[in-house]
Amino acid sequence: SVLAVRGAAREYSAIFFVRRQSSLHDLSDLRGKTVAFGTPSSTAAYAMAKAELKKNKLSLSESTDWFAPMDAVRYEFAGEPINQAYRVIRERADAGVFSSSDWEQLPRKERSLLRIIHRTAPVINLLGSFHPSFPRDLREAVKKSLLDMSGSRKGQAALAAALHITKFELLKREAQHSL
Repeated sequence: SVLAVRGAAREYSAIFFVRRQSSLHDLSDLRGKTVAFGTPSSTAAYAMAKAELKKNKLSLSESTDWFAPMDAVRYEFAGEPINQAYRVIRERADAGVFSSSDWEQLPRKERSLLRIIHRTAPVINLLGSFHPSFPRDLREAVKKSLLDMSGSRKGQAALAAALHITKFELLKREAQHSL
């Protein structure tokens, strides 16, 4: 398997955040509150966040569901990370969640108005793998091509165009635990 690296990040977490002065301090405080997710196709800002809330025995409901239990965590989709941050800063949502890389890219001014209350366990950023029936010689050729891409200007441009990938590297045995 090969690991795709974005910037310097090999893995990321989902970050739950609130306004700096909020009385919310952990996931259990989100009962009956509204959380701004990213988009339904987002891994960190939806799938991981939703799974983490359920793992912590919190029920979820879309913010438009008028029949949801009062203690359900209500969620809405805000789209881009900056929209999620502004929804929380402007008190239109009690909390937001996005990836640790989105947190790092958030402008310093906005980040100073927010506070992290929870991080999920990290997951591998992007992984390329092959079906066992894929011919071994072809698998090795593809793997070599991916690993060599960051060594040329054309390869770097192709990687950048493909989800801002910096390079591919071999998946180390110790990294396989997070799979």
